Amino acid sequence: MKWNVSNVMKTDGAREVIEYRFPVEPETVTADPRLRFSEISVSGAIENRAGIVKLALEDVVTLFTECDRCTRPIERELRFETEHLLVEEKTHEDNDYLLVVTDDELDIDELVLDSLMLSLPSKQLCKDDCKGLCPRCGKDLNEGPCGCPEKEPDPRLMKLKDLKL
Repeated sequence: MKWNVSNVMKTDGAREVIEYRFPVEPETVTADPRLRFSEISVSGAIENRAGIVKLALEDVVTLFTECDRCTRPIERELRFETEHLLVEEKTHEDNDYLLVVTDDELDIDELVLDSLMLSLPSKQLCKDDCKGLCPRCGKDLNEGPCGCPEKEPDPRLMKLKDLKL
C-alpha cells in the first residue's frame, strides 16, 4: 500500500495510524516452495516528534509449511516489527534505519515484506528437539524407536568377519 506521508513529514506533532491487511505471494519473500502465508496484518503509526519522523509497525502473519526433519505440517504465527526514521534526503551516513521518502509516498507493503523475509527462521522445525526420520526405514523417530540397528558396520570391513584366527 502506498501511503502519503506529506502531512506527517511537514507538521510537527502529527500522527497517522496505519492498520490494514494484505495477501502475501510466497515467491516475493522466499524461494522455498513449501512456505505459504496468511494475510499479513499491519498495525502501527507514522509520527513526527520535533521534526523526527518515525515509522513503527507491528506485523503478524501465519506461516504454513512442513518440518525440515520429520515433514509434519507446521502452522506458526510470526510477529515482527518494522521501524524506520523517515527523511527527505539521504545524508552522508549509510544507515538501514534511515529511509528516504520520495514524492511524499511510502510503499509500506515492500517494507513489511522485507522485514518478513529477514524474520523467517532458517530451519523450519515442528519442535526444537525434533528427532526427524530414520535414514534407513523412514519411520518418524518422534513416535519412538524404529528397530533399525543403531550402528551399521562399515561394508569395507565386512570381509574381516570371515577371517579365522
